[in-house]
Amino acid sequence: MKLSIIQRSAIGLCVALLLALLVAVWLHHTIQLSMESEQWVDHSNEVLSVMSNMGARLNEAVSTSRDYVATGSEVDRKSAEHSCDEAEAFLRQLHELVVDNPRHQKRLAEVDPLVKRLIGAAKAMEPASTHTLPEVSGDTLTPIRDAIRRQLRDMHNEEETLMRDRLEEQREATRTTMAFALSGSGLTLFLLSGSGYLLIREVRERTRTERILMDKSQLLVAANKELEAFSYSVSHDLRAPLRSMSGFAKILEEDFGPRLENGGVRYLGLIQKNAEKMGTLIDDLLAFSRLNRQPLTRSLVSPAALVREIFDSLEAERNGRVIELIVGDLPPCQADYSLLRQVFVNLLSNAVKFTRNRTPTRIEVGSRSDQGKTVYFVRDNGVGFDMLYVDKLFNVFQRLHRAEDYEGTGVGLAIVQRIVARHGGRIWADSALDRGATFYFTLSGEASSG
Repeated sequence: MKLSIIQRSAIGLCVALLLALLVAVWLHHTIQLSMESEQWVDHSNEVLSVMSNMGARLNEAVSTSRDYVATGSEVDRKSAEHSCDEAEAFLRQLHELVVDNPRHQKRLAEVDPLVKRLIGAAKAMEPASTHTLPEVSGDTLTPIRDAIRRQLRDMHNEEETLMRDRLEEQREATRTTMAFALSGSGLTLFLLSGSGYLLIREVRERTRTERILMDKSQLLVAANKELEAFSYSVSHDLRAPLRSMSGFAKILEEDFGPRLENGGVRYLGLIQKNAEKMGTLIDDLLAFSRLNRQPLTRSLVSPAALVREIFDSLEAERNGRVIELIVGDLPPCQADYSLLRQVFVNLLSNAVKFTRNRTPTRIEVGSRSDQGKTVYFVRDNGVGFDMLYVDKLFNVFQRLHRAEDYEGTGVGLAIVQRIVARHGGRIWADSALDRGATFYFTLSGEASSG
């Protein structure tokens, strides 16, 4: 199935939006990873800083302890104790920071007793003039400190390696994200540009088509006006010769009828009859051509009252026949009174005409609701027609019965269809031979506001 330009543009826009959403999700994910990586880098820097501070405090503890042994200064003693306390605090902080690193935890397990031993020895130092224990001297602290420094150096090197790896991962993720974002943005821009181009081309094509249709519509309107004017003129001009023809035939019949044979009198009668028939046809054509020129003036109309009035006016067509008229529920509607009257006149006249040989005769006018719309109908129990020819029913001059059996010009239902169409509705029929006919129609303004 070939897709239209609008469908292709819509697909392109959807793909572009989906791609933009995918890029946004990917960027959000990468930003989260980058933030986590930055946190880990900050964590590594903090671990390195704590290890460095701890090493410095241990060095200070060793140095000030030696000074205290040499000088016996109370200041050096307190400084050594302060350095030991800070070293212990940094050790506890280091334990908390590397709780997620088993290798660091293993090394700290070896560092802990060394630090405790060094701090205990440093705090036990006495001035050289007073101590009696030979093992308590400044030189005993150096091997312990060096062992601690080796462990801390190994931890420091490993943490630096870990930080470099994390920084490299962060940079790689950033490069990947930038490449993905650039390629995704480029593809999105391409899809949006392509969709925009297709839409612009479609708009231009539609504008050109609308312009062509408008020009053709104007030509069609002009042609219809000319045709209507021509039909009106021709129909009007035909009246004079028809009147003359009928008049002269009547004069001949009155003045020379006794001298003519029966065939001649019959021919004069046929001339008058066909002239009258032609006059009726011209009247119908004029009425049909005037429909488009007649302005549509809507007002609130009561179809029930209108139907009864029209039926009473058809007394001559009924010719004394007993016809049962059933008027059902007919909701008021917004319509042009004179045009709607013409609709019911034609439908009721046909119902009276095509029930001529039916006894009893029944004509029903009612309505029903179909999907919220009022559908009016006129039903009779007349001769009906074959639904095979229903498409011809509303065409001008189309007749489904012989003129010898039922009079008419074949214009009435075409007039009805045009009036209904002007009201924004539609008309259709249902019938069967010898089983009557039903004509349905709708009007766009059937809802009553009163």
